[in-house]
Amino acid sequence: MYQADGFQIPPQTRMLQRWLQVLTVPKLSKMKYTLLLVLSSLTLICKAQAPNQKLSKDSVRFYQRELSKMWRTTYDSLKNSDRYREISSKLKNKNKVVTVELLANIGLYFTDFENLNLRLKSIGQEEVKTMVPSLGASIAVGKPIMTYGVELNSYAFDNKSASFKGMHMRFYVATNLFKKSPIVLHPQIAFGTSILNMFIHKSPNQVGFENLFQTQANTVNLRHDQNYLDFALGLKLKGRKAENFYWQFLRAGYRIGLKDEPWKMRGGTITNTPTDRNNQFYIQLCLGFDRE
Repeated sequence: MYQADGFQIPPQTRMLQRWLQVLTVPKLSKMKYTLLLVLSSLTLICKAQAPNQKLSKDSVRFYQRELSKMWRTTYDSLKNSDRYREISSKLKNKNKVVTVELLANIGLYFTDFENLNLRLKSIGQEEVKTMVPSLGASIAVGKPIMTYGVELNSYAFDNKSASFKGMHMRFYVATNLFKKSPIVLHPQIAFGTSILNMFIHKSPNQVGFENLFQTQANTVNLRHDQNYLDFALGLKLKGRKAENFYWQFLRAGYRIGLKDEPWKMRGGTITNTPTDRNNQFYIQLCLGFDRE
């Protein structure tokens, strides 16, 4: 408590007097009016943006609010409709479906034995023919848009220049293009590997029967292993009755050897052996189906 001329002044009044003295200083007097102006402006802005503030029916804010109400009402009505629920359910189930593709094929491989044939020709040996027939099958699983599969092909063939036994395997990724047209394109990219056993027939020389048992064998066994990058294009007929049902009938592709691999001999090594990539073009007639 403070005393002034015999009267006791409460502490709260004394504090108010000090503030009044501060605000009456000339420099702070101008700041007082500026502060009051800022506070008044903020109060008016807050009131103008209050949610319960009544808006003019011809204002931009009013039309924005009405449009927002209309969108909310329309969307709620759409979500609660039976048709919307039916389509949403089918779309969710469609994304979960995994389809299966089964395919059998018969085809022809045309292999480039470039360096091997150059070496055989240089020693007077007949060149190896490039065409080899094959049989194969593939299985794939499909998710929306993409298909993932594995294919296995084997061959055993004998022609005038050599006999062939071998196997091709590839892992591929594919998709369907132009699904609404009668013929659907099915591009594929794959990684493949092959094992080739070749029995090259030596050029014949006239010998007597007894000499057959005194000379070396008239065939030479060579082996070649290769990894490939495989690009292919399949053609499918779209089913007329069943939706998203396709019959694949033709496939053509090209395999590029990843690096030059040497020709080998079973159970031994060969010095100065030729190397080849054995690039291949192939075409296949297919019988199979898939759904998407």
